[in-house]
Amino acid sequence: MARKNNKGFSIIEIVIAIAILSLLLVPIVAQISQTFKTARMAKQQQYVTDDAVYLMEDFQKSSMDELETKYGTPSVKPEDVECKVYTADGSDTGKTVKYHAYKYTLSNVKMGPEQKEYTRVVILDDLDTALKGCSDGTGFGYKMADTATAPSGFTLNSEGHAVKYDESGYISGVVCDTTDLVKNPNDVNLGNMQDMDSSKVAIVPGTVSNFDSQVQKAFFSLAMENLRETNPEAWAQALGHTANDSVINQNYSLKENIKLTKVYINQENDASTGKDYYVVSVDVYYYNSVLDKTLSYNVYSQKFYMDECPATYIEYQPYAAESDSSYVFYSEDEYFMVDNYVEGAKIYLYKPYKDQMMETSGVNVSSNSTGETLYKFYTKSDTVTPVTIHLCSLNSYKGKKDDGTEETEGEPVTSNIYTNIDKSNFDTAVINDKFTDVKAKKSSSSRRAYTGLKYLSEDERFQSRLYTINVILTPVDDEAGSNAVTFTGAKGEN
Repeated sequence: MARKNNKGFSIIEIVIAIAILSLLLVPIVAQISQTFKTARMAKQQQYVTDDAVYLMEDFQKSSMDELETKYGTPSVKPEDVECKVYTADGSDTGKTVKYHAYKYTLSNVKMGPEQKEYTRVVILDDLDTALKGCSDGTGFGYKMADTATAPSGFTLNSEGHAVKYDESGYISGVVCDTTDLVKNPNDVNLGNMQDMDSSKVAIVPGTVSNFDSQVQKAFFSLAMENLRETNPEAWAQALGHTANDSVINQNYSLKENIKLTKVYINQENDASTGKDYYVVSVDVYYYNSVLDKTLSYNVYSQKFYMDECPATYIEYQPYAAESDSSYVFYSEDEYFMVDNYVEGAKIYLYKPYKDQMMETSGVNVSSNSTGETLYKFYTKSDTVTPVTIHLCSLNSYKGKKDDGTEETEGEPVTSNIYTNIDKSNFDTAVINDKFTDVKAKKSSSSRRAYTGLKYLSEDERFQSRLYTINVILTPVDDEAGSNAVTFTGAKGEN
């Protein structure tokens, strides 16, 4: 009978086995631990990144007034900050630019799986625009260079720009390339530096002038109809002639036409949703005194669901009462009415640079004492008679009565028209004797002289200036700031 071998493992064998197993498990456990740590850090970083992205988007879409309401007055008010300009290899060019900065110190937050506490600072600066207006001495300006690596002593920000920061978090040095030299965009025509998004601003294009030629045909038809009723013989003779023929001109003249552009701005309420919105509407009216007829067209109408009244941009062309391929006759008198019910509304009545009207005489270019380009219009090329733009407001007052009607007395609602048209082209007296049937909220007796006409350079609104946004989140326990998260973006880009 065979014997069973009941001999087990010896102590030495067990110890050796455990030692070998330990040697195998240590790197595995270490790897698992590192994996968990990396995942935890990545999750923590994601929380920080999400908060930085949220702040960036909020600063981009909010006006300066809204930012002050949300985050308080900037702890460091705008002041001149100096920044040195460097070449691609980090050499000092000897050039220094001054720029403005707004520093917002936000409340600390705890976030992520570790609930780590972070300080949050957002700085808005106009360094980029200041660089464009800084001459390198050879007719070029500067722009921040895009680079994959930063020279020694520089930090690469999230937009790929090599910069130096001072102890307050402002940029004190930047690596630049040369570019076309331009005047600092924030110093000129500030109204035009706004984000030209048609969902945020009312943009009335120059195609409004297309109605001028349409009206010529419409009035010609009315003249023919009137001629048929009053003088059938002349009407029969006129059937074989054109609109410019003397037979027609004896009974009707295009030069008798006058034009009024009315801008309506108001804040209204959508009954279906209960939400307030702004509405901007532009109508044009043409009146012929011989026919005693008025033709009207709505050329623009849009609702804006926004926190503030949108700016209105109107591309101006003088009224061409008569024109063909080689001839333009501008009306001596043109009318512009502001029917505004929103305090502080802004309208930009501007002549675009180098358009089709520049091909005909009757448009002179000059400049004012500040060097701003101005345009002046004349009736036609062979005369020095200026076009007069009669400008007035409807007499709207702040506040409403309990029954919803407008107050009949009090402080008028104000609006400003900013223009690059020479002010000598304007007459701001009350328009009493023209366009009495213009569809408006008030009768013609409510019209008043306009007092808010200014040049584009007088627009001091800083809401629409161009800024770079720097969002900086730093762990409270990181005194050196080596683990700070910095995001960079732009505000107010065209």
